Amino acid sequence: MESVEDPFYEESLNTTNLRFLKKGKGSKVWDAEGNKYIDFDMCYGNVEIGYGNPLLVDEVLEIQNFEKPEAEKIVKERYNVEKVKFLMSENDALLYAISLATKFSGKKIIVKFKGNSTIFPNSSSDFQTLVLEWNNAEELGNIDEKVGAILIEPVAMSMGIIYPEDEFLSRLFEISRENNIPIIFDETKTGGKTYSGASSILKFEPDLKIFGRQIAGGFPIGIVAGKKEIMKSNETYRLAIPISVKALEIVLKRILTKNTMHTMELLNEKLTKAYKDLIEDSRIDVSLSSFGISSSIYFLNRKPRNYSEFLEVDIKKWRYYFDQMLEKGIIPMMDYDEQWTISAAHKDSDIQKHIDVAIEVIRKMKELEKSN
Repeated sequence: MESVEDPFYEESLNTTNLRFLKKGKGSKVWDAEGNKYIDFDMCYGNVEIGYGNPLLVDEVLEIQNFEKPEAEKIVKERYNVEKVKFLMSENDALLYAISLATKFSGKKIIVKFKGNSTIFPNSSSDFQTLVLEWNNAEELGNIDEKVGAILIEPVAMSMGIIYPEDEFLSRLFEISRENNIPIIFDETKTGGKTYSGASSILKFEPDLKIFGRQIAGGFPIGIVAGKKEIMKSNETYRLAIPISVKALEIVLKRILTKNTMHTMELLNEKLTKAYKDLIEDSRIDVSLSSFGISSSIYFLNRKPRNYSEFLEVDIKKWRYYFDQMLEKGIIPMMDYDEQWTISAAHKDSDIQKHIDVAIEVIRKMKELEKSN
């Protein structure tokens, strides 16, 4: 049971944080009561183009040709892959990628990591799972020739933002090569955070990559991309609906361009720097981690390295922070394991408003700490 002596718990008791969102436009959303918010969650980062982006909406309404060759070419060039398959959903893409990898290796054991990659086959699937600790190079010794595929989120975004450490990632790829185990990057959350996804930043190329609705303007889609030698399959999977493939093409070609992504990254740098300055001035136990157009805030005196350390985050303080930001018209992110996302619709004025509110909230949190 929570202690009522905790000032953050006591304060949050007086906050009604239940909201039903009714509509969105650009970087703003409105609840059922007509209150407006600047949204930095952007539907868990899946609407990077902004709500109701007019370019996508206008193009989609006038589509007459649903051919997909250009979409395939764009994905191949942007994400440095040899072959592409468009499927109905992210889960379809995951199942297809695992099927390709295990058939290539001839083995059924799948390695994944705690707090890493939220999409995964259910317990009724044919695969066996070996779950290891993220950024623990010693545990990689459990991977042997019996493993059929390794599934990782290249930057762990299911516990904020936690990068793979150099030794950990290098050793993982060494083991993969030594045992002929395909590596799958789940880039459903990381693929749109930078122009060409996480692998372009980490300088490690996996055998297969999975992308999703984040790079298609929120339209439902799953994308498997990778090496030709592995993507040989006649299996029937649910293919993507044509309008989703066309939306993907429009988003990557005309909306999330290099220039636009660069502007989004600069806005995130401004917001992140303001938080870091505020945290230093306030001397409050908070840390930040950033990746491209997103950043995550931890109510912890250091950045966590893995899931075990992530569990040390002070959730009560995060909840208070969230409630206070929400009351003042800012949706920072939807949960303590998520991150904010700068969309193509965010303006400098949105960033400044977020900064102003954060200053007020963090200072109030510091005052509550002192009073206790």
